[in-house]
Amino acid sequence: MTRRSGSLAPGFGLVALASAIVVGGCGAPSPGPVTGTSVGTGRFVSDDAIAAVKTCTTTGDEVIASFGEPSGRGLEDGFTTLQWMNVVGATDGVRRAVKSQTIQVWVDAHGLVAAIAVNPAGVPSAPKACKAKKA
Repeated sequence: MTRRSGSLAPGFGLVALASAIVVGGCGAPSPGPVTGTSVGTGRFVSDDAIAAVKTCTTTGDEVIASFGEPSGRGLEDGFTTLQWMNVVGATDGVRRAVKSQTIQVWVDAHGLVAAIAVNPAGVPSAPKACKAKKA
């Protein structure tokens, strides 16, 4: 049985924000000069920081120190879950763009990262716990 805690739809507000940015600009262009506008949440985690996370070696605390505070936390099948959801949208009055990043990290009872998923398609399953405690 999978037990999840926290919000029912993590990041729903971020998706709604991004949708509002895209849909909000779908009307007729405004008259006169338009300056660029951008709206964002959180900060994107670099590819290097993500690549530095090693399963069963990196601790959850080390991930938080590197990525910053997660936007969500929960429990799933005995794992602490950490989620980072970042969205940025921009428009110049004519063109619109939205970029998003979703990171899910599972931390086992020893405090070690058991798995990490970046921009997963669907809902990833909980991993197996690490075999040894970090020294």
